Amino acid sequence: MNNKLKALGIDFDVHFSSKRKMGNGEYMGRVNYQECLIEIDKTATEQQQQEAFLHELLHILNTELELKLEEDTIHRLSYGLHCILRDNPQFFNITIN
Repeated sequence: MNNKLKALGIDFDVHFSSKRKMGNGEYMGRVNYQECLIEIDKTATEQQQQEAFLHELLHILNTELELKLEEDTIHRLSYGLHCILRDNPQFFNITIN
């Protein structure tokens, strides 16, 4: 399944494809800025795909906003955000009265 996502005014295609290799390690997602493409491993569990997607979105924010976050920080933020969103499905329905 292919989807689109607009992040900071840039239209990205989101593709779910086979696991990719990078160097000696494997990864579940990647951003290709030249092709405006986010790839997520379709063989990963749903939870892993969601966390990988958040991870790649944080990479986009880091790059475009020049935040200079380290990979470990991005990993920790994506994990934390995923936990909050997973445990609070009503997250986007919360309103301030």
